[in-house]
Amino acid sequence: ISSTNVQLERVLNENEIKNWVLTGIRLLNEKMQGALTATELAKNVITEICNYTEALTGTFYLFNENDEQLEYYSSYAFSDVSSIKKVIKLSEGWLGQVAIDQKSSLVKGKINNKLQLETSLLQEELMEAFIFPFFFDKKLKGVIEIAFNNDLKPETEDYILSVAGGIGIAVNTAQSRTIMHDLFEETQQQAEELSAQQEEMRVTNEELMSKTEKLQASEEELISQQEELRATNAELEEKASLLEEKNQAIEEARQALNLKMEQLETTGKYKSEFLANMSHELRTPL
Repeated sequence: ISSTNVQLERVLNENEIKNWVLTGIRLLNEKMQGALTATELAKNVITEICNYTEALTGTFYLFNENDEQLEYYSSYAFSDVSSIKKVIKLSEGWLGQVAIDQKSSLVKGKINNKLQLETSLLQEELMEAFIFPFFFDKKLKGVIEIAFNNDLKPETEDYILSVAGGIGIAVNTAQSRTIMHDLFEETQQQAEELSAQQEEMRVTNEELMSKTEKLQASEEELISQQEELRATNAELEEKASLLEEKNQAIEEARQALNLKMEQLETTGKYKSEFLANMSHELRTPL
């Protein structure tokens, strides 16, 4: 009977632990639902994990694949947030090493000044820090550090490792949503710019059409003026031709008049000579 009671108590204890882990997973999943940004999600996750595990404090870092570094997003119950390292290079300290190794690590014992600089949380007191990475589609998405003032319980570690996969999915969803939102805004901005360009083109086309109409009217007016000028030139040429004819007739008349005057002068000369001879002869005795 004693052995049976022990076994029953062990089974009940195991079931209680499983229920505790499953309940924690469910509660965290609820906190990760909704259209959250990466910052909002990080705050919900680190707060829920620390509350549920009764941790002292915690930090949440996301992995920037382009720059290959961990970037701080949120923390829990941290007295001086400004002292938290905002960027951690790969292989830099415990968090950077966990990111490279892609497996969790438990840092424990009394931490000295040198080791304190290698994590985001550990102070000069007896405590443990559990650092674990989380992934999506086998790609590193980030690293979380949780600090405790006592030994890490096996069920607490089971719970943390159990929620890591869900955190990776939620982070990827939030990042994808942000990318889609940015693409939507970019597309909308491009559409607005295109609309503005189309309006500008429409105004330009109207201006070109107006200028074309004015140019066409000017060309028609120029053609009319050229036609009038051609008619005027023809008229002037005709008048010039008539004037030339009149000038030629006047010249002919002048020449005829000169000839007549020469003839008259010659006749007058002959007449004067004749009269002079006659007068002389009349004065001479026969």
